[in-house]
Order: sequence, then C-alpha cells, then structure tokens
Amino acid sequence: MTKAGRPKGIVPSAHKFDWDEASTLYEIGLSTNQIGIKLGVSKVAVNNALVKMGVVMRPNGCGEHRFDWDEAVRLRLEEKLAYTQIALKLGVDASSVRTAVVKTLGHSPLINEYTESAVRSTSLKDKVLKLIKGGRRRTLVEFADALNMAPKRVQAILTELKADHHLIQDDPDDIAKYHLSPDAAESVHIINTSDYFGNEVKFGIVSDTHLGSKYERLDVLNTLYDVFAKEKIKQVYHAGNIIEGDSYFNKFDVKVHGVEEQLAYCVEHYPQRKGVTTSFITGTCHEGWWITREGIDIGKRLVHTGQEAGRKDLVYLGHVEADVCFRAKHGQAVMRIMHPGGGSPYAISYPSQKIVESWQGGEKADILIVGHHHKAGYFYPREVHCVLAACCQDQSSFLRKLKIQAHLGGFIVQFNQSDTGEINRFRTEYISFYDRKFYENKFNVS
Repeated sequence: MTKAGRPKGIVPSAHKFDWDEASTLYEIGLSTNQIGIKLGVSKVAVNNALVKMGVVMRPNGCGEHRFDWDEAVRLRLEEKLAYTQIALKLGVDASSVRTAVVKTLGHSPLINEYTESAVRSTSLKDKVLKLIKGGRRRTLVEFADALNMAPKRVQAILTELKADHHLIQDDPDDIAKYHLSPDAAESVHIINTSDYFGNEVKFGIVSDTHLGSKYERLDVLNTLYDVFAKEKIKQVYHAGNIIEGDSYFNKFDVKVHGVEEQLAYCVEHYPQRKGVTTSFITGTCHEGWWITREGIDIGKRLVHTGQEAGRKDLVYLGHVEADVCFRAKHGQAVMRIMHPGGGSPYAISYPSQKIVESWQGGEKADILIVGHHHKAGYFYPREVHCVLAACCQDQSSFLRKLKIQAHLGGFIVQFNQSDTGEINRFRTEYISFYDRKFYENKFNVS
C-alpha cells in the first residue's frame, strides 16, 4: 500500500506514528481505538489517517459504533456461526460481537467446539499472515503485542504456517525477526568441491574381439593395448565375445575351428602388456554356444589354458554379466559389465536405456558397460553412466546381411569418486579405428 501525505492538523508533530502500521492493524481487525492505544495516539487521528490513505473503512466502525445485536445473536444461535464469522458478516471485530451476545443472553452459547476452534485458529493464522505481509519485520514479542496473545502462541502459529508451506523466514542477523522470503522454501546446501578431486579411477574398455574369426582385427586390439600401456592403465575390462566360437551359420567366417584350438589361439594372440590385467565376461552367443551345447565353462577354461601357457593377466568375471565394486572410505560405486542379447536397433542408445529402465529398485548400478552390439556410445539414463563398448571385429557377413555397421575401437574411462562413494565426475575417451583398406591406402600412397 502506498502511503499518502500526512494530513495537516491531525497528528501533532510530537506524536507522529506509522500510518502503514495503523493500516495493517486495521486490516487484521483491530478497531481505531485499539490501534490508537497501541500507537499512542487518539482514535480520531487513526481514523483520519486511514481515510486519507484511502483505506475502505468497515461499516459502523470496528466496535466503536452500534451494530445489530439481535442479528449477531441470531447468527450465533440459529446458524451456529463462530464469533469471527459473525464479525466478518457484520463488519465489526469478533470481541465486539461476543460482548453483544453475552450482554444480550447473559452467557456465551457454545456451538460446535471443533468448528469454533478451527475457525479461531484460521482467523489467528490470517491475522499473523496479514502482519507479515505488511512488510515490517517483527520479533515474537512484537507479534504478541499486536495480537494480544502470548509469544508461545505466536510461535506455534508461525510453525503451523511454515508447515502449510508459507514462505516465512526468521532473520538470524536481526534478533530472529520474522518476514516473508521468496527463498525461504529452499534450503542452502554447501557442496564441498574437494570431493571432486583426488580419488580418480582410470581403466580401459574393449569388447567383441572375436579371436578366431577371419574378420578379427588384431591390429586394432594391439594398438588399443599400446595406448592403454602408454596411458599407464593397469586394468582393462572386456565386455564379452572374446573368441568367435563355432556354429553352423558362422563356419565359413571362422579361421580357427574347435574349442581347444580357439582357446589356444586366444592365449597366443590376445595382447599382453606388462602390468596390465584383462578382466572379461562371456556371452550367450559365440563362446556361449559351447557353454550351451557342450556345457563347458569357457571363461574358466580360457584362464586355465592361459595359466598353463604362463599367462596370469586374464581374469574371468562371470557369464553374461558381472559387477565390479569400487570402494571409497565411506561408500562404494558399482559398475555392471553386460553382454546382453537382442539385435541392434535403429537408435543405438535404446538397448542400454531399456536395460537401465528394467532394473528393479535397489539393484541399479552406477556404471553400465555394454557389449554385443558392436556400437560405441555414451549415455546417462536414470543417472547411470552407460558405455557401449564398440568392437574389434570388422563387419562380418552376418552383420552385413542385417545392415548393421561395426564401430571399431575401445574406450578409456576416467572418473572421480567422493569419499562417500558416489561418482561425481565421469569422462570417456573413444579411440576409433577404420577398415583395413583405410590403413593400406594411407601408407601405400603412390
């Protein structure tokens, strides 16, 4: 409300008072006489100031003039209205209504006790809100003085208003004065930036190497391991189909036939770099065909074959999927490596999205590494870092028939983990390659 100029001759200069305060008190139901007592001026001065400010005065004043006592009694007895409801109808304050009813009947008739209490409570809340909306910051004592109630009661009403989501805030720098704040609904959360540095994890990712296939790309695979070694990476995760396997429909694509022959070929030709460990899973297809048909645990058999040849860098994690846990001081993060089934959809992000969406509550991983699709990509559905692990095999006749492109390459993943376990920084670096002819033409320029 905009304050008008002070009318001449109404309030002596020695007794100036806050017109806005007078207006606010009048709006919450106080009479001009009550306002005058609180502000130390006459009710006439208050009345004149309110009129000059353009305040719409209540009919018959606020307990200062007569009103229809019979109507007040009728509303109380017949319609069972609370005093505050009657006061609103008659344009007076509730205390004047109660006085009129008691003087007429000699007692205060009790209506529905719950209704009376609820209306009284609502009325008090409205009065407190009006005082707050007046713009002046007040202490509990100042609220109590303005409303003629105990500070504890005011505190209880303020607590109820906060619970009703009113933007009420106390100012700690101003002796706990309460006011409306557009920011009161938002708590301040301090983020410790040191959590984003210091606990770094770095590893390599490869998938679908298909050793034993005539489409294998050992040049790509060896180059990836050279890069990993130069980047001082000690751990590489393989997302399945480490060997080609043997079935009726790929027999013309296989250059090494038989279980033992492919395992020996893998042990001999799979890259080995000093200090680098390769942890792998197996899929239901390719090497998984032997698992299904002959009941051979290819993963364990490959590790055993490698150990017999003196290789200790191959570690078997499990069939189809496996979880890797990264532990911090006070928590952990889980990476799930999967070799799912199904074909390659038009949108390459779709399989990883559906996998993450299908997880039940409580089993969601923090990182998902997906093989099988021969596609490269990074996505972030449901706050899960998803990496499609690409492949190290050229487009086979099977993929060509299905019109599926092969993404040749691998990844370096680096993330930071806070002391409480969550991953707060995540970076992927894709190392890309192309078909053999690209490199033949590149280095054989006439």
